[in-house]
This record gives sequence, C-alpha cells and structure tokens, in this order.
Amino acid sequence: MVSFSTCSSSGIMNYMMKSEGSFYRVLIAPVGRSSIVLGQILEAVICTFLEVGIMSIVSSLLFSVKVATGLIGILLITLLVFLTSFFMADLSYVISLILPNEVVYETVMNAIVLPIFFLSSALFPIDGIKGVLAIAIKINPYYPCN
Repeated sequence: MVSFSTCSSSGIMNYMMKSEGSFYRVLIAPVGRSSIVLGQILEAVICTFLEVGIMSIVSSLLFSVKVATGLIGILLITLLVFLTSFFMADLSYVISLILPNEVVYETVMNAIVLPIFFLSSALFPIDGIKGVLAIAIKINPYYPCN
C-alpha cells in the first residue's frame, strides 16, 4: 500500500512541473526522453524503498518483527517491491500525461488505489465475509493466500 500511494502521488509532479514551466524546459534539454521518463519513475521507486525501509526499521525495533524466510526471502521481497513500485510509477506517469489536470488525475488514481486497499485485510478480518464482497476480496492481487 505504501508503494501504491507513493507512486500514485509521484504523477502529480508532472502537473507541478507543467504549471511552473520546468516540464517544457526538461523536454528541450539535450537528454533522451526515455532517460527523463526513467528518471522520474526511478525517483518514485527510490521514495518507495525509503518509506519501506523506514517502516521495516521501526517495525523491527518497536514491534520485534522478524523476516522468517531468511536472505532469499528478503531478496524476493525486495524484487517484488521494486517491480510493484516500478509498475505503479510507470502507470501513474502515463496517466498523468494523458489526463488534463491534477483533479482528474487524483480521482483516477484514487479509483485504482483505494479499492485495492479497502479489499485487503488491512482494515478488517476477511474470514467471515460472504457473497459478492468475498469474491471481490479474493480477486484482489494482495489477498493473503495462506
């Protein structure tokens, strides 16, 4: 969820850069456009890793959380966080270039991020839920598969 919110907020930078005029100055710079896009996407990925790192340190120090899978598990977690944040940052960047203003952008990104958050087990236990809501929770990619 940290990855989703950080990366969806990173697309707002395009609107800030457009309003200040720096977006168009970056476009005329002697740098490849793919490098510009990759740089903005990697900025969101680095911010995600910074936030995940802070949460990991706080959770291990204050709540004694330990990763039970060892070094291989930590590497796999790192890879999955990278891929998720890279995909979400890329998606938010593309959406921010398509939509006309930041109000519409925030509405679309909230329509993507919030259902995934509310259909996870982050807010309520999912054991006793039945019907259509149970089906929606089970097709959520972040449904715990224990």
